[in-house]
Amino acid sequence: MNYALLARQPDMEYYFGMSEIFITGHRNPDMDTLCAAYSYAVLKNSIDRVNHYTAVRCGHLSDNVSAQFGIIGIEPPPYMRDVHPKVADVVRTDVDPVQASLPVFELMRIMNKYEKRPSVIPIFDGDSFKGLLSIDDIAGWFLNDNLAEYPEYELTVENIERVLQCRTLKKGKKTKFHATILAGASHVEQHPNAIVVMPFGERYIKQAMKSKAPAIILTDVKGKLPEMDWKDYEGSVFVSDIELTETIRRLRRAPTVSNLLGQQGHVLQMSDMFDEAKEHLSSSKLRGLAVFDGDRYVGFVTRRCFLRKPKHNVILVDHNEPTQSIRGVEEAVIREIIDHHRLDAPKTDLPIFIDAEPVGSTCTIIYQLFVRNNVVPDIITSKVLLAGILTDTILLRSPTTTGIDVLSVERLAPLSGISDYRAFGHAIFEQVEGLESRDPAKVITADMKVYSEGGLEIGVAQCEVPTLHDIGSYSQKYLEALNTVKDAKRLDWVLLMITDVLKCRSMLLSSGHKFEERLNFEKIGEHMYDMRDAVSRKMQLLPEIIYAVNG
Repeated sequence: MNYALLARQPDMEYYFGMSEIFITGHRNPDMDTLCAAYSYAVLKNSIDRVNHYTAVRCGHLSDNVSAQFGIIGIEPPPYMRDVHPKVADVVRTDVDPVQASLPVFELMRIMNKYEKRPSVIPIFDGDSFKGLLSIDDIAGWFLNDNLAEYPEYELTVENIERVLQCRTLKKGKKTKFHATILAGASHVEQHPNAIVVMPFGERYIKQAMKSKAPAIILTDVKGKLPEMDWKDYEGSVFVSDIELTETIRRLRRAPTVSNLLGQQGHVLQMSDMFDEAKEHLSSSKLRGLAVFDGDRYVGFVTRRCFLRKPKHNVILVDHNEPTQSIRGVEEAVIREIIDHHRLDAPKTDLPIFIDAEPVGSTCTIIYQLFVRNNVVPDIITSKVLLAGILTDTILLRSPTTTGIDVLSVERLAPLSGISDYRAFGHAIFEQVEGLESRDPAKVITADMKVYSEGGLEIGVAQCEVPTLHDIGSYSQKYLEALNTVKDAKRLDWVLLMITDVLKCRSMLLSSGHKFEERLNFEKIGEHMYDMRDAVSRKMQLLPEIIYAVNG
């Protein structure tokens, strides 16, 4: 199958939307599920030039698996908690911050540069986030400015120079002042705290100086300014070649942007859920909300950001049941399923690619997909695939092992630079620790799959040990932990299959249930069974459980 062609189909690309596709195994990551995710991402990225594929894991690593990946010599896929839509999926970071000290005149120029003007713009004071300035704030400020009689403005010498592009003839004692603006000095006595804007006229200048106006702005000065004695005037004097009307228009836009900031709303985090953030904004009258990552500003969201709920794209490997998958998968778009277990997959809106085969390892299926697509895996990917197959088939001795598994191992070994795949497999399994010193609850939940059968929720866990001779020293505390896990997870029945991988023998511990007596294994103690040469949870334990429940 040519996956690159599939990815380029226009209707599919429109539907799936995002080009980032996550490949994930089940929640209790073992070697097969992690190796499958890693290697399939390598294959997909090599044959699909449209999308980008990232291998992730949705569960925490056991010590055994971490040590086994150390044998391969690579890091396992990174942890991803869920694929629920979040604020991070819709946050806008394309609007540059504006300094609070800038004049409104400059703000207008900045906003005019955007082809589609944003409804909010972030305002900073140096490196510190001050707030979001909305178009409502701007409109409200201009309305108040036009409605007020003799409105007063907070002005600075720096901003007057900036908006008028004038020269400063004299800088007064005050660099900041709160003042109204007068055209001419005829009413300066009624407004002693006014900035006087006027053409040069000695009599009117003296009148303004006498009223102690905080600043005098002389306009339309084209040539040399006549001599004038300013020594007794304590205010600032500016000289502009702009005519009177334009000078006043610009001066009214000289207040700092901080004067426009209005009400601020709830601060969102990148990790906040999409629906919760949408509710925060929709329940307010604000245009947008600021978004932080911890204490660092990232961007903002507006109402438009919530018009369409985003969906992550995922590919499920080594599982297909939603209860075993990454959290939030019900809100995601499932692109593909690659698995070797029974099918209980969720419904999809469009046809998807599913490769479900009764083989011993998902990595076997993925290697065959490499072959079908005429792609030779590199040495590292070959080793990853080989490790996945050998661990899931227990060195090709599991009853789930097929001829395709054996053939895949024989072909992958030389590609991996490994002359003896059995020795490689033994080296991986030698990383397995005994159970006596480990946390029972963590062991049980590390690789536990939950199945719904006959109205019951049944947790079936499996772990590997180097020997079963010491099971008597820890069996009681593990039996107690099974009931603890059962109650904590709200399950009806929990079982733990303990497997000696090198001798191909297993023991079974049960939390206790009325159907337990129907299991076709030799009972050797209270809630303890000898499974003899059984090593496969899927082929040798799960069918017994299903029969016990439904039989």
